[in-house]
Amino acid sequence: MASTQEYIEINDDSTNNNSPSINQIDELIERKAVQLVRYAIFNENKKAPIKKEDITKKILGDMSRSFQKVFDRAQQILKDVFGLKLVELPQKDTAASASLVTRRNAANKEKSYPRAYVLQSLIPLEILRHPSLISVNIQSTDHLALTMIILTLILVSDNYIQHPSLVQFLKTFEVDEEKQLKPCITQMIKQNYVVRLNSSHTGNATNTTGGDRDQTIYEYRWGPRAKVEITTDKLCGFLKQIYGDNYSDDIESEIKRTIEEMNPVTDITNTQANPSN
Repeated sequence: MASTQEYIEINDDSTNNNSPSINQIDELIERKAVQLVRYAIFNENKKAPIKKEDITKKILGDMSRSFQKVFDRAQQILKDVFGLKLVELPQKDTAASASLVTRRNAANKEKSYPRAYVLQSLIPLEILRHPSLISVNIQSTDHLALTMIILTLILVSDNYIQHPSLVQFLKTFEVDEEKQLKPCITQMIKQNYVVRLNSSHTGNATNTTGGDRDQTIYEYRWGPRAKVEITTDKLCGFLKQIYGDNYSDDIESEIKRTIEEMNPVTDITNTQANPSN
């Protein structure tokens, strides 16, 4: 993930007039929006609200004035790719029995309250379980939609996702770990759509404490078969079928870019599975 300094350097080098072009500004907003999407998704696994001040500090940096543009673009990506949206948490109702004057004063101070958001699903559960949405070469049609959602999640999450984060994220869609996720992942590994790696061997190990100190954390990456079969057109076609007229073509360029960048990132997977099955 690029740093704030990188964006500053892009601006500094982009023009001698210290005025970035419209295309450069759009690119910066797009990058920050993607960062916000990733931050929101992985914050969800901790069930912690996403504070506006944290977005400004950790994601936007020197681009704090562009908060609304970045936030709106991130909302569009969340909707198009995952069927999710960020919703603002209501303020605690501590003045239910307060006087009218007190309530008015509270209303006047509303803007000073720290804003926080959580992810909310937009996809009906029956869509996730609909086997006819896509036509990927997987034998068991019961897990087709879930398979594509997992592959999409890996794709936009720096090309890997750890098992606890995957489980927590899919709870947003009411996907049961034992009854739905486990058999789906087992099948995907067997058919080389994903590979499972020990995070301690990839440099992505998560520190644990107490009784979980020696617990092995696994992560998933695209496997050889997914790289061959899941093209940009097929992945975007799946998303279009789910979201219909709500699908935004802007996301296609981001998916294409990520797929193109994936191969050097995930070469480790080529030694883990046989794509000839």
